[in-house]
Amino acid sequence: MRPFPGRTENYCTRDGRFIYPTQSPFMMAFLPDGTLDWYIKNPHANVHGSHDAPMPRPGELQGALFSLGSVPGGEKGEYEVFALKNNHGRIFFLTTDGIYLDEIFSDCRVAAANDETYIGGESFGGSFQWDRKGRRAILTSGGGGYRWYEITNLSKIRESRYEREFSAEELVAAQEANPVVAAGKAGRASLAVPDAKGPAEVAHWQFGAWHVRIAACRDAGRLRLEYTVWEPSPWFNNGTDPYLMFKTGDAVDFQYLDEGGKPCRLMVFPPDKAILYRHEAKGTPHNFASPWRTHTVGDVSFPTDLDVKVRKGGGDYTVSFLAPGDFSAARELRCDFGVIFGDRDGTVNLSRSYWSNKDTGLVNDVPGEIIPAPEKWGTARFGSAQAEADDAPKAPAAVESAKLARVDSSVNPFALERAPDGRGYHGEYYAAGPVYDWKKDVLYASAGRGKVVAMTLEGKPVASWNLPGARTFDRFDSMAIDEATGDVFVLAGGLAAQDPRRNEEAAGRLYRIRSGAAEGELIAEKVCAISQKVKDGRLACMTPRSTMEWISCADGSRTPITETPVRNGSSYPCMIDFAPDGTLISFVEHRNYYQYRDGEPVMMRSPFGDREICMTRGSVVGDEFWALNGETIKRYDARTMKPAPGVVYGGASGYVIAHVLMDSGMHAVGICAVPNGLYAVLSKVDSAVYLMRYDAGSWTLVPEKRLGGVHDLPNFALDDDGFFAADSLVWGWDAKSNDPTSASLVRMPVRATVVLPDGKALHVTETHGRHVEFRHGKFSDAELTLDYGRDFMDYPEADDGHGQKWDAYHPVAAFAVPEAERRSLVFAMRADGVVKTYLVDRDGHPVGEGTSWCGESALPRPEGAEGDFTSLAPLADGRFAAQIGGKGYVYSKSAGTVPVWKCEGTVPELDGNGLDAHGSVVAVVRSEKGQLALYACEGVWFRKLDETDGLVTPSAVRVRGNRVVVWEKSIGRISRYTVTRKAICDSKSSL
Repeated sequence: MRPFPGRTENYCTRDGRFIYPTQSPFMMAFLPDGTLDWYIKNPHANVHGSHDAPMPRPGELQGALFSLGSVPGGEKGEYEVFALKNNHGRIFFLTTDGIYLDEIFSDCRVAAANDETYIGGESFGGSFQWDRKGRRAILTSGGGGYRWYEITNLSKIRESRYEREFSAEELVAAQEANPVVAAGKAGRASLAVPDAKGPAEVAHWQFGAWHVRIAACRDAGRLRLEYTVWEPSPWFNNGTDPYLMFKTGDAVDFQYLDEGGKPCRLMVFPPDKAILYRHEAKGTPHNFASPWRTHTVGDVSFPTDLDVKVRKGGGDYTVSFLAPGDFSAARELRCDFGVIFGDRDGTVNLSRSYWSNKDTGLVNDVPGEIIPAPEKWGTARFGSAQAEADDAPKAPAAVESAKLARVDSSVNPFALERAPDGRGYHGEYYAAGPVYDWKKDVLYASAGRGKVVAMTLEGKPVASWNLPGARTFDRFDSMAIDEATGDVFVLAGGLAAQDPRRNEEAAGRLYRIRSGAAEGELIAEKVCAISQKVKDGRLACMTPRSTMEWISCADGSRTPITETPVRNGSSYPCMIDFAPDGTLISFVEHRNYYQYRDGEPVMMRSPFGDREICMTRGSVVGDEFWALNGETIKRYDARTMKPAPGVVYGGASGYVIAHVLMDSGMHAVGICAVPNGLYAVLSKVDSAVYLMRYDAGSWTLVPEKRLGGVHDLPNFALDDDGFFAADSLVWGWDAKSNDPTSASLVRMPVRATVVLPDGKALHVTETHGRHVEFRHGKFSDAELTLDYGRDFMDYPEADDGHGQKWDAYHPVAAFAVPEAERRSLVFAMRADGVVKTYLVDRDGHPVGEGTSWCGESALPRPEGAEGDFTSLAPLADGRFAAQIGGKGYVYSKSAGTVPVWKCEGTVPELDGNGLDAHGSVVAVVRSEKGQLALYACEGVWFRKLDETDGLVTPSAVRVRGNRVVVWEKSIGRISRYTVTRKAICDSKSSL
């Protein structure tokens, strides 16, 4: 029996079956000899599959995670019943021979109450076991306090046999009424096929957990197609009837109208064979029959001149072939592309998925599966768009002239102050705020270490204050405003104050900012947390002993509220605030909820599940209680602490009523109300403030503006469509200065973010444990950017005893260059000149093993060069430009995936603090002069094309096509430029 590749949950039953509960779109079970025993629809398996699941329906499997165990069922234990965990808090019961029995517990998206029927989302524990002594089936829920339940009536399971004959018409009607619908474009889809030597991607779609990519080109009149399919049992078909290979396993399908408008179907199946069905032609006919109908195909043949090529991997396959016929005169082609998914042994077709026609759930009627449906096909349009003809890039046209034009609205014009140690916030530093002054219409938020800024809701700075001697803001630091006086109170270092043994002088300092003052005034020390509001001229605070005190806003004097510590006496508070009725409340260690009555803390029932890390910050706004946890924001009724409706932004576990997107650019740490029904949400990522509107119709928070800068670029990339990624945040080219991000990348330690030669983006990160994770996609994919395809590889280098060797947070340059066989080498350089190398295919999948996909080399430091390496970029002539300590150099490299680098000398024209190149154009920025310059690379010479100034410490630049983006380091701003250039070979053309 061949195991499933990748990360697949499985469960071995007592009778030896192997059940794979997370396989999608079908859960499958196999007998000990590897024979498929049964399968059942499972279209939304696993955590991520559950995010796209519809609202729960009885009897439908969703979000299947793993088995909790099994117990005997039936009067004599003749059945085995297993419990299957669901990501939304349901538990399904099935027999091990494939019969769905029942389910218990509420789906967390529609749960009405946090009671014994609710265990919450992502409750990843529990068990289902047989108590032999008591002869009972015992279930532990894994959430909601690990409650125990006795599951009764399993002994009453009986097998009922009833015979009824279904006509073929009834079976076909049932399948046609319940088709398996793949995600993607519905109805009449369209795409463009380029005229080129090699296929380029024209379409991709997802079917359950499986993905399909179609690449195509027209070369000398022949149409070449390339199907790449990601699925767990790739390219098996052991059928014996050559006419019916679409019934016995994997195959790829191309359906089209020939030059006479007649429907044709070309199917390629393992190992590398093809069959052509011409439905209305005269030739060698063949009948396709079922008990109630027959369809005749006029001509069936087995072409051998299609140049079929197959590449088979562990969890994917690629099939390339030529379509029969001459397409040189075609302007449009009615067609469809499809994939037939078989079982792992290649004996039966389980499902069909097509690019345009989504009504393809029928898999039990031979005529119904062979009859064409041109009315549901899409359109392929042929044009003159050219793809690269060779693996190596063509020499770019020489540039005669180029002019830079600054885009008026640059992203995030609001400046932040960096910490004195030069580092930003991600991964270590947090933020404080926001609070809003309704009388002055001013929003306050942190802006760097010991820095607070006031701004308008348009992002215009009003004033800023230093907090003398303040340490970096900690995880639970916060602000409050006295609405009577307008004074703002800021806590810095509260988390450090919880451990007096650290003896940090700056820990737990509380500052007051008065209107018109030049800096903050220290009024109290040794404070771990403060209340989100001022009441009767006082703030509530928690001491290092976990007791509560009042702090006078006027003079900082302190009065005990309670001498009784909460929890174990050294607890960290996530929120101190006042309920709508004025009662002082707090949340400690994420979920422990207290009310303070008569000077004593009273522990209340938490609104959160017991297993969930449910909040890092929180705030009461009117009658609403908002719980913040990283990328997730939850909304509750502050009077009852009931979900209202629960998760409204993000996608983590809890009361999920509607599907909302994850945004790794948020990391929310504070919230307050502002005018026009908006909420200001503070992100710890660069202390950015998002203005968000609550949409009651969809139960979601919708970002409308982002006020803040971009700091500490672990990645900076620009693609062909003008989308650019900066610090894992993504904007479109037309974004206004205060637009929220269009998407965000995964914020794990970044090794490289690059745009590949074919236009795909690749995001390489370190994941949990010693792995490298490859994500590939398009920056323009708004939902799960660079997440539809993922690969994991182990680190090849040994641990040096101090964790990972590669300082992944600070790659200073990354780019991709084409290699043979349509592969690419990805280079990522850090500040000491060490270069990591990855070998990937055209889609970004890692290729090879060991140092063939990940190696390490180093740029030699030229004699006299001082300072850090800041830039490295490929030039049009095959050399590489680099900058060291503000000076420009040129390098060459040897062949191979782990090259040897050689410095060929200095290039004064490239002196600066950041550079990038695309084609013949090189962009250089110079921090001290505030300049951006463009050069044309002409052999060993660099000719200046244009230059502009007015930038503030420009330190990184990316150029691609007719666009340039520049990062201005000290103010965290992204500025954009368009380039109008003319080529010598065509003086009339402009990009």
